[in-house]
Amino acid sequence: MSNNENFGKVMTVLGPIDPIEIGITSTHDDILINFEAILTEPLNPKEKFMMNKKLSLENMGWIRFNWASSKDNLVYDDENLACNEFNYFKNAGGKTIVDVTNIGLGRNPMKLQSISKKTGVNIVMGTGYYVELAQNKGYAKDGIEGLYENIINDIKIGVDNSTVKSGIIGEVGCSWPWTDNEKLSMEASVLAHKKTGLPLLIHPGRNQIAPLEIIKYIDELGANLDNVVMGHIDRTIFDNKILKETADTGVYLNLDLWGHDSPFYPLAPETYMPGDHERINMIEFLIDKGFEDKILLAHDICTKHRLKEFGGHGFDHIINHVIPWMKARKIDKENIIDTLEIARQKYPGAQNSLDALCKRFNVDNSKRDKHNALIDCELLKEVYINLVDQKEPKLNLNNTDFLEEIKSNVFNTKNSKSKYIIKPSTNELENHKKFLKSFLPKNFFS
Repeated sequence: MSNNENFGKVMTVLGPIDPIEIGITSTHDDILINFEAILTEPLNPKEKFMMNKKLSLENMGWIRFNWASSKDNLVYDDENLACNEFNYFKNAGGKTIVDVTNIGLGRNPMKLQSISKKTGVNIVMGTGYYVELAQNKGYAKDGIEGLYENIINDIKIGVDNSTVKSGIIGEVGCSWPWTDNEKLSMEASVLAHKKTGLPLLIHPGRNQIAPLEIIKYIDELGANLDNVVMGHIDRTIFDNKILKETADTGVYLNLDLWGHDSPFYPLAPETYMPGDHERINMIEFLIDKGFEDKILLAHDICTKHRLKEFGGHGFDHIINHVIPWMKARKIDKENIIDTLEIARQKYPGAQNSLDALCKRFNVDNSKRDKHNALIDCELLKEVYINLVDQKEPKLNLNNTDFLEEIKSNVFNTKNSKSKYIIKPSTNELENHKKFLKSFLPKNFFS
């Protein structure tokens, strides 16, 4: 971004904060929304009269199945209701919600700012354009330049004549098939992404090849794929081969519909909405293939019936229900290293942001001038080595046969973007665990 003081910061509706303040985050939700653009007639035409009924216990079963066919279900903009829902998330340990209710979905920056102040939950607000179906006619009449200017104004000046700024570009809407105007919107979004360094979060069309089609398009436009989030992976990709191919591109994979309990998908009746058990299966597959650092989780709450006030799972579902379930399936923090958590335990009360730790250990962070996950990973690696006094057992990368195998795989692959995952041996992993227990007796893995 042009104002240097915000480099390396996260822009919330209350202003820029250090990444260390983000904490547990839901990476795709809608705090307030007008989702009437997707209103769909029920599958059974005899039930059209139900579309105008208010939510109640009597019709909740019908709404859970026909969630896109109830007008009342598709709109919620009550600030007090949002605060009550947020408190469940906060009490469960949640710190930040990425609200990607952007242009076309009833975004309200002033209410979001008020909700954040009242609850203490960080809110990162989106910009860019949702699908064409949700836009006013003629919204793209000024072409890429006009769309780009609106996005940049949201980021640099503020949304809707306010001073509340967007901190992420998304969710950028793509239908299936992709429309010409949506491609213009995407190109404008990529230009803003390149100009500001802000992450790009994408809503793909409802077809398994849609994410790859979009990734190829934005890659050719020069997007930084390490700073791109592909949303709705769980409702879009059902073939593990396509899932791995998508992960190989380097984008983040947002499994963002946790808690959605209706297998019928009214917006794509030829397919279905997976259950949470299937999302866990996807996570296990991705971890097994070495992509654990590219997985993001969220609920994408965008209808009333999923709020606790109306009997839904709420914003705390992942923390209170999914995480314990993952641990029961042996997906836990055993093999995850949180460098900043180690720093907080080793230097309690001290400044332990990434920048502060780089300064403490004389690690060069001069390249950290934009939001770049890859640079941060490199810095965290250097900081981690210093935190453990450089006594960490080394991985053995001197096996010439193994290196030749890597070279063969890398240079013979058809996809120049693919990455070869180097996995430590069982012996190396065991040495690492012993090291952590010996040198970090109060570690957080227990």
